Amino acid sequence: MTTPRSRLLYREAERCFRLAQGVAGARLCEELEAIGREFERQAEEIERAQSERAEGVRFDHSPAHFLLDLDQG
Repeated sequence: MTTPRSRLLYREAERCFRLAQGVAGARLCEELEAIGREFERQAEEIERAQSERAEGVRFDHSPAHFLLDLDQG
């Protein structure tokens, strides 16, 4: 599930990758690519958490979960 924050991180990653292609220095290029990969990792983490949260909401409202709550309370 794409969120505004993850879309922003993906755009920033793309920007870093484009800048890295135009940079003459190998060290700066490597640093920009590493920053881009970190932006992508964070975006994926946000999307994964969002997806897991959405799945949790579905499961929390399932009939089986409701019955388990009744048995315990």
